[in-house]
Amino acid sequence: MKLRRLVTFVVVSLSSVGMAMVKPVFAAGELRGHQTFEKSVLPVLQTFCYDCHGDGMDKGDFAMDGHKDYAEALSDKKMWDHVREIMSTHVMPPEDKDQPTLEERKLVLKWIEDEVFWVDPTKPDPGHVTLRRMNRTEYNNTVRDVLKVNSRPARNFPPDDTGYGYDNIGSVLSLSPMLMEKYLRSAREVAAEAVWVRPAGRFEDELSGDEFKVSSGSGSERYGMMALFGNGEMVGTTEIKEPGLYRVTLLLSSNKSGDENAKYAVLVDGKEVFNGEVEKEFDGKDIDGSLERVAFDLNLEKGKRSLAVRFLNDHFDDNAPDKHRRDRNLLLRSAHVEGPIKMKAVAQSPFLEWLMQGKKISPAQLEIQGDDFEKLDGGGVFLQNKRAVFASNGSVKREFELPSDGEYRVMLVANANQAGDERARLSVKVGDEVRTLDITEPDGKNQTLSFTTKKLKAGKNTIVVGFVNDFYLNGKDRNAYLEEVYIVGPTGSETAQVFEPAFAREWISRMGLKMFRRPVEAGDLNKLMGLVVMAQKEGASRQEAISLVLEAMMGSSKFLFNGAPDVAGPVGKGSALVNEFTLASRLSYFIWSSAPDDQLLELAGKGQLRANLKAEVKRMIGDWKGWALTENFAGQWLRLRDIELMSPHQRRFPEFYKGSLRRDMKKESELFFDHILRDNRSALEILDSDYTFMNETLAKFYGVEGVKGSKFQKVSLKGTPRGGLLTQAGILALTSHPTRTSPVKRGQFLLENVLGTPPPPAPQNIPEFGEDRGAKVEGTLRQRFEAHRANPSCSSCHAFLDPFGFAFENFDAIGRWRDQDNKEAVDATGKLLTGEKFNGAAELRKLLVDLKRDDFTRTLIENLLIYSLGRGLDYPDKLFVRQLKEKAAEGEYRLQDLIVSVVESVPFQKMRATVAAAPAPAAPTPATPSAPVTPAAPKQETAQK
Repeated sequence: MKLRRLVTFVVVSLSSVGMAMVKPVFAAGELRGHQTFEKSVLPVLQTFCYDCHGDGMDKGDFAMDGHKDYAEALSDKKMWDHVREIMSTHVMPPEDKDQPTLEERKLVLKWIEDEVFWVDPTKPDPGHVTLRRMNRTEYNNTVRDVLKVNSRPARNFPPDDTGYGYDNIGSVLSLSPMLMEKYLRSAREVAAEAVWVRPAGRFEDELSGDEFKVSSGSGSERYGMMALFGNGEMVGTTEIKEPGLYRVTLLLSSNKSGDENAKYAVLVDGKEVFNGEVEKEFDGKDIDGSLERVAFDLNLEKGKRSLAVRFLNDHFDDNAPDKHRRDRNLLLRSAHVEGPIKMKAVAQSPFLEWLMQGKKISPAQLEIQGDDFEKLDGGGVFLQNKRAVFASNGSVKREFELPSDGEYRVMLVANANQAGDERARLSVKVGDEVRTLDITEPDGKNQTLSFTTKKLKAGKNTIVVGFVNDFYLNGKDRNAYLEEVYIVGPTGSETAQVFEPAFAREWISRMGLKMFRRPVEAGDLNKLMGLVVMAQKEGASRQEAISLVLEAMMGSSKFLFNGAPDVAGPVGKGSALVNEFTLASRLSYFIWSSAPDDQLLELAGKGQLRANLKAEVKRMIGDWKGWALTENFAGQWLRLRDIELMSPHQRRFPEFYKGSLRRDMKKESELFFDHILRDNRSALEILDSDYTFMNETLAKFYGVEGVKGSKFQKVSLKGTPRGGLLTQAGILALTSHPTRTSPVKRGQFLLENVLGTPPPPAPQNIPEFGEDRGAKVEGTLRQRFEAHRANPSCSSCHAFLDPFGFAFENFDAIGRWRDQDNKEAVDATGKLLTGEKFNGAAELRKLLVDLKRDDFTRTLIENLLIYSLGRGLDYPDKLFVRQLKEKAAEGEYRLQDLIVSVVESVPFQKMRATVAAAPAPAAPTPATPSAPVTPAAPKQETAQK
């Protein structure tokens, strides 16, 4: 308890973090554009806008001439941003009013862009930096990459809020007391998991429920579990490194219905190896309390093995009196595979290997489980459930090999049923030495019995364990149970001196650099050293001391939060470069959604990261962790995350629910974006391309021949009506209603997510388009839509939306091609507000590339900046967007090069700053780790959080 209170104190003291408190300062500029406004802009506004919004009129509480002078009008960015939006989308003037020419619209919009949103390029404002906690994805990835723990602890955290379309925005990522409690609990559990020492070679693979895929029947993820709703199978994959006996442990639950429990079978590579039924029931609230643990052993061969769970007895009773017990379902939380079950030399966790730089914190160790022994004599000896059971006197033996001569520590974990006057007694023979050990603990409680052997020879040795004092009288029975045996040594083996002060400072500094993404400050190092000293006084092991320090670091805001950057040097004109550790952290959480690796930190410590920035960006994108940019950036910008959540009408579109089609739709779009990114192709291919990625399932759905197997491959689309992201089935289904296509949703997705010109919200009290249930449906959707558009309040918005949406009417609600809608020919023609005509998605795609590339590029850049900075954009950021657009055009819109430009931009490289003292990093000691320590540098004014 004393150590636990000390860990809490250190967590709190490490959580003193700085936040920027400096407001931007903008120099007063000249009255730009005044002459253009008076001569050209104002006449257009007076002619087409002031009837309702000027000259004393303020329809909708919006007047454009309420400023006392031009300077005040020019500074009203909010008003002009609204004018820009409604004029660019042609929402205003209303359709029944006189309209400005395209040239007049462009004139007004250019003046707004050039003059209202002008920013002095000699005094760029990098924007406000928000202290931003890691979201769930970043937390899991950081734990995975830094601590080598892949248990995804954040899956039990509350969902992250989103802002500006993303879940990594600092201003919305709050920290509630409940979440802080979960962070502290996770720190304790993850630290223990990261710092393990055990026999080497024992493979473990934890497959969570959502890693299983439904291969037959219907099912989906629920509450972090995979649920089967009908008879069918869910399949996961594990890779076995060496053949042998493995233990498989399942955590199962069920929804009950009828008289039977949910029955299941477990299959490996298609062959049934185990079956049973689930008694426990999930009530929708207590997940952990509803889980039933099932474990069994089986022999597995080397290589990839499929592990399937089959639901055998689905049941549904719509008339059951308890509505919560009408549908029987099978739920899987996780599957754990461990083995092979045999003796191995000691190993320590990958994190410990890295932290200790190859030194061991524990000598060599062999583990022998109770049922690994061989029965020697005694009819009452049984080997079962991982232990040796002595129901009467008898013995077991096991041969083992020692790596070298020496004395070894032997530890037996055993328990007993006590009876009679004596305690249960074991006899242990190792080599020529025999020891007698009494089990003194009460019934069923494990006890560790240990002794040090005389000198043993390297090579083969034998251990014999026997139960020697069986007793039975009047129903009272004395029995013994051998759980496992550890042989550790030889004694005196060289191990890491974790508690030695110089070495302790070394490993704490090394750990802190990775956990805090910057060198540990001297004050924090002293606090953590105090924790190590206290752990030693309390008799903690080396392993426990490291785990306590790690736990304290994980509970610190310096681990949980990104932000409060440090400047790299002199401050000028209200901004300064962030130092290279801050840059490394920004870079890694942008591209990897995870912490910087050793190479990034090494370059930052040497002050060489900026000089190698382009090469590092390309390395990171090419790394397997670069998939995070597709999964988390494209997954939110283009809504790819939502594809698997779609639920088209099951009776109308049964094909959608067969096999892996829904998952394959998402995979196509992800691989398509990732290919453009990794191959540094033009981002304009998102709008139009002549290829995509398919497997056999998706190819059959598309009607494309020649694609075989479940593996995705690049496929030419020449001669097909598809191309680019917008004609991929996942996007088409995502932007449809469950029963039909939706030109409004498809148009809105294109305008808002792809072109960054969102339509205004629908007027109030306007009914949504729809058909009366049960009424006869006649004509195409487009024909039925015309009546809805006839409402004057709807027509202006739909004139903007509909041409884009109806271009995709040849694709049905799940993305299949069709020539007819309701037995009539599909009309996919359209006309843009600028006058260009097209027929169908193929012609629209070419228009988008030719005429809308500026809008698309601006939208892509704005989203990259929002995602990489973890904040929304403000008016000063328009300067950087324009600069990045110019660079994108010069670089032929290549996506990887554009990301390099974003990383080199002012808001990514700099911070608002004033001169202040930064806390000094820890001073080097004679045992300083290889990671460099930066000198004290100017830092922002800070406030205690």
